[in-house]
Formats: sequence, structure tokens, C-alpha cells
Amino acid sequence: MTDQTLIDKLMITKSTRLLVMSAPHGYIDKITPLKEGATLSTVGELATDEPYDFIQIFVRNRLDVMELAPAAPAVLSSDGILWFSYPRRTPNLETDIDSNSGWETLLNAGWRAVLEISIDETWSAIQFVLDPDT
Repeated sequence: MTDQTLIDKLMITKSTRLLVMSAPHGYIDKITPLKEGATLSTVGELATDEPYDFIQIFVRNRLDVMELAPAAPAVLSSDGILWFSYPRRTPNLETDIDSNSGWETLLNAGWRAVLEISIDETWSAIQFVLDPDT
């Protein structure tokens, strides 16, 4: 069995309209070239006339989550994929979020974590979906 590519783990498909925000240096190279028909935006603005099919936001702390979480779902298509990527705790990198804490802004807005993946040795990502019971 072969390892899944990062594009597969993130569930980036053909004809996907992607927004990747605050990505660390070199990250875009890890997800390109994209699948046929997919388009990528790295613009920091969350204002758009057409919703995105895929949004991935890199956050470094709780403050980033509080600032970016409310706006992102507003520009996500109803069946879109929302990922928040966060740094793993290491001696060289301090953070106040991890897989189990720091996501209250999203959880309180009716989102729930459904999947966690490893991006690389520094970053992990959590996929959130809108809880239908909220």
C-alpha cells in the first residue's frame, strides 16, 4: 500500500476552488500542482462573490483562531471542506493550541472536529464540519 499524498489526505479534488491562508513558507509547493481544474487563492481577504470548496487556514495560537474562525465559514460552500492547521508543540515553537484545545470559537459556533491529519513534522490539521444538530 502506498502512502497517501497530502492532496489526497486533504481531500482536494478536481475542479476545487481553494483558499489557503497564512501558509508557512514552502507549503504551497507541497500541494501543487493541483488536480485538473482546481484553482488556488492565497489572498488574505475572506470576501468573495463565489464560495470556496476548500479552505485551509494556518493558525499559530488561540488568538488566530478567534480572529479567523468566524469569517472563514461564511465564504465556504455548503458542502465545502474546512481545515485549520496548527503547529505541533516543539522546543523551538510555542503554541497554546493542540488537537484537543484552542478551538472553542469554532465549537461554540456549531462546528465539530471530524478528522485530524499530519501535514509534516511541524504542522497538523483538523477538518471541521458544521454540526447539523446546531
